[in-house]
Amino acid sequence: MPGEFSPEIMAAIGEALPFKVFFSDDSDIVRYYNKVDEENYRASDVIGGLVQNCHHQETMSKVDRVLDDLKSGREKVVEFWMNREGHKWHTGYFAVRDKDGKYLGCLEVMQDVTSAEHWKTPH
Repeated sequence: MPGEFSPEIMAAIGEALPFKVFFSDDSDIVRYYNKVDEENYRASDVIGGLVQNCHHQETMSKVDRVLDDLKSGREKVVEFWMNREGHKWHTGYFAVRDKDGKYLGCLEVMQDVTSAEHWKTPH
């Protein structure tokens, strides 16, 4: 693997990212969550549980469909835009595969894009 980092550095990198990242394995078990967010989820409540439990009940069938599409290879990426509590969110689900194409899991990335001014770079 290019570059090796201690678990402490990897955790710090995860916390520094301006978005939430979940990784669930090929059995849909959450193995990584970068943000400890007492408002929504605590990492200790999420890690080791089903990724479906991190979503609202009414979206469960959609989550299952997304995971099925990623696992089967019908999709490599599935994206959603949603408005919730006055915020606009972009969520991407990415299939993670090994070099031989075997499905290893799903990387879910959520970002609050309500105010994207901080992403603009000066010219």
